[in-house]
Amino acid sequence: MRLLKQFDVVRITKNLPEYEIIKGQSGTILEIYDRNNFEIEICDENGTTLFLGALSRDCLETDEEREKRQCRKTGSTIGVIASLTYIVMLVCLAHGIGTFNLCFILLPSLLAFLSSLLTKPLLNIIATVWLVPACLYFTFGPFILFLHLAAIIFLLIGKRSTQIAV
Repeated sequence: MRLLKQFDVVRITKNLPEYEIIKGQSGTILEIYDRNNFEIEICDENGTTLFLGALSRDCLETDEEREKRQCRKTGSTIGVIASLTYIVMLVCLAHGIGTFNLCFILLPSLLAFLSSLLTKPLLNIIATVWLVPACLYFTFGPFILFLHLAAIIFLLIGKRSTQIAV
């Protein structure tokens, strides 16, 4: 998480019924008390103040943080779908592949699945490189590789944003 500055626009990340604040509302940081506590003003579209008070950092996120979280989530979802699709196809075709070839293809698919769930782009890259010869063995392989590459791109974008934001 990056350090927040005075007058940064932030989004509320959880419902706070005691203050009548709804998740997703935007506010402006007016004062910084310390690294984790801020004076926030939330206004409606007419500029009328709906809330003026202190909120902690765990209730706030910037648009940049939200975008990187969505990128990681998208990459993770694509990677999981690609891996599961490939695993299901392998199981359906298992009788004609042979045990060694099945393990050779199934292990990187499982690694890609786990790395997508854990949003670890480096592991996903290793799994995808490992999958290249296996994917080219099947007619649907290039499509699966394309999905894995898309997942890696989204995961890397999310990771890069994280490093920049720190």
